[in-house]
Amino acid sequence: MLKDEEGDALLKHARVYTLADKFGMGHLKNLAHKKIHKISSSAKGEIAYARYVYANTPREDKVIRSPVAHFWASQGMF
Repeated sequence: MLKDEEGDALLKHARVYTLADKFGMGHLKNLAHKKIHKISSSAKGEIAYARYVYANTPREDKVIRSPVAHFWASQGMF
C-alpha cells in the first residue's frame, strides 16, 4: 500500500475520477476509484481528499462519497 503523507496521490486519483465521470469514461472512473482504496494517507491528506470529493462530485454519487463519510465516521478521535 502506498503511503501518501500530503494527500497528493488521493487527489490525483479523485481528479481522474471526476474528469472520467464528466466525459463519460466509466472504465477510467472505476479504475481511479479502485486506486484510491490502495493508498494509505495521513489525516491531512484525507481532509484534502474529502474536501475535494465533496466540492466536485454530485450529492448523488454514493460510490466515492460513501467511503469518505464512512472513514470519518469511524475515526473516534474526530
